[in-house]
Amino acid sequence: MQDIETRNIEDSELRIDIECRDTGDSPKITGYAARFGQWSSPIAGIFRERIDPAAFNKTVQESDIRALWNHNPDYVLGRNKAGTLSLSTNEHGLKMEISPPDTEWARDLVTSIKRGDVSGASFGFEAVKDTWNDSMDERTLNEVKLFDVSPVTYPAYPASSVKVRSLLESAGVNYAGIMQILLKNERSLPITGEDSEIIDGALSIFSALKRSNIKPASNHLEEPGSKAHSAEPNKAEKHLTWDHAKQGEILRGLELGLLARQQ
Repeated sequence: MQDIETRNIEDSELRIDIECRDTGDSPKITGYAARFGQWSSPIAGIFRERIDPAAFNKTVQESDIRALWNHNPDYVLGRNKAGTLSLSTNEHGLKMEISPPDTEWARDLVTSIKRGDVSGASFGFEAVKDTWNDSMDERTLNEVKLFDVSPVTYPAYPASSVKVRSLLESAGVNYAGIMQILLKNERSLPITGEDSEIIDGALSIFSALKRSNIKPASNHLEEPGSKAHSAEPNKAEKHLTWDHAKQGEILRGLELGLLARQQ
């Protein structure tokens, strides 16, 4: 399964250029999908990142890349293989030139870019080669496989990632520490005594959550027709039973993952 990441920039210089043709004026969306050599803001509060100027050299020549609106595959603005998306690199970054389709939603997007309502851009990629510093808080993307470039409404990191961090930290889990350990594990680097303490702390929290949230399953069967027995439990009971079981599954998965990294 592909591990697709997205990165976003605010200073994309998105604009609309008008190309005059015999059939009428044709708009083009131009701007930068990525910038070279600049350190990003902390990603998920864990590490910062920069892009090597050669990172896109291979992928822009070989990959089948789309231009999407807000990374939504239902709204395709262009495609390099179809000649409606052009990608090139210069000393500043990865530049895109999109010939959008003549559809209502694309015309609306062109208008929004002209007005300045949409000014951000983003790209979806898979890291092929990257390098990290010793403390695992700085990453350089040396080569990537590009999947799409996208004008975006909000050039920020996904709210779901922020929510996950918020939920874990509110439960007392050292989110930043756990992420650093997972990064070390991915790179086959040894964990420290401090890392072990972070893992132990997270396991204790998950165990406490299980004890407080998961009800033990009943080992006896009720006789059909008894008050405790119901052939068709109500919707609330169905939801409660599923919810607790799902919580147990998720927490156990997290626990097993952390235990495996503790070995």
